[in-house]
Amino acid sequence: METIKYEFIYSLSEVQILNLLENFKRENWSENRQIDDVKKMLENSWIIAIIDSSNGKIIAFARVLSDFIYRAFIYDVIVSKEYRGLKFGKLIINSILNNKDFIGVERIELYCKDKNVEFYKKLGFEKVPSGINTMRYGGRII
Repeated sequence: METIKYEFIYSLSEVQILNLLENFKRENWSENRQIDDVKKMLENSWIIAIIDSSNGKIIAFARVLSDFIYRAFIYDVIVSKEYRGLKFGKLIINSILNNKDFIGVERIELYCKDKNVEFYKKLGFEKVPSGINTMRYGGRII
C-alpha cells in the first residue's frame, strides 16, 4: 500500500465540516448530528484533525473540552472508515496527549464503547475506578 501523506489541522473549512458531518452520519453514536449543531460544537471545542494531503479529506478527528489545568475530556474520536487499521486513531490520541496545551493537565479522560477499551488501554488510559459513575442530565432548563 502507498504511504498516505497527511497533515494536522486545528480548524476546519466549510468543506471539511461537511466531510466531518458525513463521517458522523456513518456512526450510530453520531448519526443524528446536524450541520448547525456541529458548527457550534466546533466553535466551542479545542479540535484536531488529520487530513489526507492528496484530497483534503478528514482521516481522523477528535475534540477536547478542558480548563487546561485540572481536566480535559476527549470527545468524538473518529477515524474515517477507509483509513481504519492504519494507526491514525493512535496518532490522533497521542497528538492530543503530547500537545503543549495538555501536557500538564491533571486528568485527561474520554468515553468509549466496550469494544474500544483495549485500544485505549494500550495508549495509557485506564478504566475509572469503581465508585465513579458517569451521570447524565437529559433535560433542558427552561
